[in-house]
Amino acid sequence: MSNRWKLWSAAIVGLSAAVATMVPAADPPKADPFYEGFYAAHLRYLNQAHLSVGLLGDAVAKKVYEGPPGAELAKLHAQWAAAAGSELTKVSKSEESDEEDAKLMLKMARLAGLVQAQSDAVAGLAAGDDAQAAEFGKHRDAAAKLVDELNAEVPKFLK
Repeated sequence: MSNRWKLWSAAIVGLSAAVATMVPAADPPKADPFYEGFYAAHLRYLNQAHLSVGLLGDAVAKKVYEGPPGAELAKLHAQWAAAAGSELTKVSKSEESDEEDAKLMLKMARLAGLVQAQSDAVAGLAAGDDAQAAEFGKHRDAAAKLVDELNAEVPKFLK
């Protein structure tokens, strides 16, 4: 091997070593704190809302809350659930959301819709419309299944 090639080889090897020490090894990807906070906060709210509306429904059915107080509280829950569902849907359509994120957010928005439907039924029950009991039960069962699905699915997004 000629001296020129030896010099080039030594220079390349030296440069490679220098670059290797200057450029740290890539860390494993970290979870995005925005999505962690966004998913976790919304899932916690939806779990709490589902629980609260269930308790309110029981209280209305047992006449603990009757008339306007029960109906107003249920309407408030319906408004919050509608706002959460709207926000989730809006973010799912953002160019920042990939397909997997969008699907999850739409599933969470569907849960918000079921919480809203339960709340509307409880408001009807509190106002004396006993036919709303069947609607409440239908939406409650669907929401319970979706809560279980989301509680199993969302943690994989939080790693």
